[in-house]
Amino acid sequence: MQDDPAARAAELAGAWLGSLRERPVGIPVGPAELRARLGGPLGEAGQEPVSLINELAAALEPGLVATAGPRYFGFVTGGSLPAALAADWLVSAFDQNAAMYVMSPAAAVVEEITAAWLLDLLGLPPQAAVGFVTGAQMANFSCLAAARNALLAELLNDVVLNQVLFRVPGAKTAAVIERVQRDGTCWLGGTSWGGEPAIRFSVSNWSTTEDDIHQSVAAIRAAINAARTS
Repeated sequence: MQDDPAARAAELAGAWLGSLRERPVGIPVGPAELRARLGGPLGEAGQEPVSLINELAAALEPGLVATAGPRYFGFVTGGSLPAALAADWLVSAFDQNAAMYVMSPAAAVVEEITAAWLLDLLGLPPQAAVGFVTGAQMANFSCLAAARNALLAELLNDVVLNQVLFRVPGAKTAAVIERVQRDGTCWLGGTSWGGEPAIRFSVSNWSTTEDDIHQSVAAIRAAINAARTS
């Protein structure tokens, strides 16, 4: 009985994939209709799993777009390869936590091997660090943070939650902080690390945007250049 919902889901998924070439790519349906099909009051009790899967699939069907089909040209959204889709099903079924090796040796080694393959594919040094992020937005943010660090400063510690310390080789830390604060584009705080002056950088505001990062990087770069040449 426990396997029935998964088997039924696989059957429904197979039917969906088999219909992609013939079905309309997008079926115009208003949000009100979808709310009526999917909504309703929160139930007091659970529901039989297979029945739930059947009802969910039927309610969703009018609002599904054939993104994986051969005639979808709306966005840069490619259809999943069959092997990749099947592997994704296994990932969900195996339900592993890849946070550390002891929680899932298999997931940890898969990440390790995949990282090495990516470095080889991109022609990067084999000792380069690799991180797997949650999506495109976090990938952009991580790349900006890494590029900023490589361009501007010497990283002094690992990022802890949302904060990192750095110093600027060839420039007085206090002078950089003073120039940045005087400019007014962003605000950096001073601290010490290993007995030496350092700069604290904390990202803690939900409203910080990519444009804010670009403006701040430009202001910090200008302050560093000015401090080095003064």
